[in-house]
Amino acid sequence: MPRKYTLTGCAIALALLSGCANAPDSGTDPAPATASAHQPQRDGDSSLWHVEGSATTLPEDDPDVIALQRAVALHSAAVDNRSADNVEDTLEAEYQHYSDGFNRMLEDQNHRASTEALYQDHELQTRQLGVAWTTSSLSADRNRAVVGFESIFEFTAGDETYLDERELELDERYAQPREITLVRAGEEWVIDNIEKGPLRAAATLGP
Repeated sequence: MPRKYTLTGCAIALALLSGCANAPDSGTDPAPATASAHQPQRDGDSSLWHVEGSATTLPEDDPDVIALQRAVALHSAAVDNRSADNVEDTLEAEYQHYSDGFNRMLEDQNHRASTEALYQDHELQTRQLGVAWTTSSLSADRNRAVVGFESIFEFTAGDETYLDERELELDERYAQPREITLVRAGEEWVIDNIEKGPLRAAATLGP
């Protein structure tokens, strides 16, 4: 059965600014960021990782956990450190992390062109400030994982009218919760789906 993707009808770059888990198409105005100082918290002795469908936890030094977090961090660095000047290069880096099926879905949505237009037309620039990992799971056969995290970033440049209409401010910390599904492809992990929650103002990087 063909893989069913949940981010249909959207571009990932637009999802970043839209604040929707199932993001709208490019004709829909993004929702304003919501104000909150909350950050993910956990017991220092607990693990954020578990085996899917069970109570079994995984240590943070598990080889697959390390590889999965590295793949997600590299993808997030490409997506969240983007500007009108480097958008083409960061798109190339972004696409290297996707499965064939997810690549095809983005191509069908004209993702590259819409992302380039978004950043170039509005002179946008974002800078990632950090990543806060949240609850994540790995399938029992270790072929599929869902990684939860929040990306924390700021807008360092952008068209004033565009930002004002979306109640966004330059040099203010924003956080966005994300769940990324990855599948094993040989020795590598590739991204097969992405879900994103709403942007919110984040006062600090820590709890």
